Amino acid sequence: MVNVDGARFVDERQDFSDYIGRVIPSQLDGFAFQVWDAGMVSFLRKEEYNDGVAEKSVARSVEELAEMAERAAEHDTVSADRERV
Repeated sequence: MVNVDGARFVDERQDFSDYIGRVIPSQLDGFAFQVWDAGMVSFLRKEEYNDGVAEKSVARSVEELAEMAERAAEHDTVSADRERV
């Protein structure tokens, strides 16, 4: 799991159900990304990660994924600014 600066900030060995609820709010804007490689997708719980439950992005490299996240963040910032007006 990485924050908006791309820095890992959790110990993935912890029990996520309780741990994540405490650590994400402490990150910038209370936002974080979970990054999984293709080999792990089949192990993810469908009730937490299925289409329609979690927003997903698929990329061929970490660099491409970072670019996608940056574009999404820019879009979200513009949308949030428009809502405040």
